[in-house]
Amino acid sequence: TYKDKLSVLSDPAALIPVIFDQSADSLESKELYDGVFEYKSGDLTVEMVDGVEYSEYKIYSASFDENALFSRLKSAGATQEKPEIPIEIPDRPGFVNIEDLNKQRYNYKQEYLDKDNALAKSETMKSIAKNSFTFLFVGLILAFVGYEVMVPKVKDVTPDPENFITAEGNIIVYNVDGRMTTFKIHEDVTDIGYDSTFSIMIPEDADVRRNVIVDRLVSPTGEVIYNRGSVIVDFEPDPKDYGFVNSNPFVFDGYNTNGEEDWSQYGELERGEAEKVIFRGRITEVEGKYVMILGRVYAVLGDANEETQPFYELLQDDVSKAAVLFSLKAEKPIALYGQIQKTLTRAEGRNSVQKMVFTFKTDYARQR
Repeated sequence: TYKDKLSVLSDPAALIPVIFDQSADSLESKELYDGVFEYKSGDLTVEMVDGVEYSEYKIYSASFDENALFSRLKSAGATQEKPEIPIEIPDRPGFVNIEDLNKQRYNYKQEYLDKDNALAKSETMKSIAKNSFTFLFVGLILAFVGYEVMVPKVKDVTPDPENFITAEGNIIVYNVDGRMTTFKIHEDVTDIGYDSTFSIMIPEDADVRRNVIVDRLVSPTGEVIYNRGSVIVDFEPDPKDYGFVNSNPFVFDGYNTNGEEDWSQYGELERGEAEKVIFRGRITEVEGKYVMILGRVYAVLGDANEETQPFYELLQDDVSKAAVLFSLKAEKPIALYGQIQKTLTRAEGRNSVQKMVFTFKTDYARQR
């Protein structure tokens, strides 16, 4: 407001630099969907909803100084009080003195005047009661219809707790009918204290697929721990910077002859394409190592002991770690994206029962 006059902002985004206390050019911004914009700087995120009568500014931050914000808004000319705007109607007649009017209308005995007043009050009370009941009845109907239309129906799709795999970042992973099923939320599972006793709710008309957007998480006591609301949640795409030579691109038939042939002379390795490739196989533990089973040979992924950090803790995203844990627990094959680091000699493992033939550095993992 300026000079006690109500002024509408022509551009609601004009308040964004005031909220962030920095120029608009230095902010990350994008349109989430029609009329809803997101601005980011550091750990501060502002979601602006451009409405017809007013705009909303939703502020998300781990730590935020409200007093400093209100001070900046006040300095910019904003106020938290709506000014009184006088309404003037031209040519409006003056007020009539009701006592003078009654003297003209009720020019008869006082007893009749008292009866008429009592009757008028009675009819007025009846009318108010009747109208109140009507308004209440109509309000209840509208509230019920609004609830049925606006509040989405949800259903419980919680898998068997015994099939729980892991909860990492903002994903929850279960083994559902032998496939890796990922439930995603927009908050960190650690912050909400998720465990497998929570109920997972999705819209009534949605299906449980490999990737599922969670609508609500409900505790065993019935408390809604997480509610997606109107926040848009989506899944990250698979890695795109890999050559995708082929899944299982190498030929491991050098051992079929029981000779000394080096398997690395076969397949893509002969052409020097051992980087940015995909292997598909099941991950397990053998002789204190995490390995991937590839036919009759094993690729070494890392050490499996308490002193060494598991290799899957160093992968590029939470989905990759969850995929490795899924393969370990469910004994199902997954795809590993990465490169061969070193071909092992016979003494280093190629002459063992499991034929550990090379070490493989992993960047990503997916169930393909």
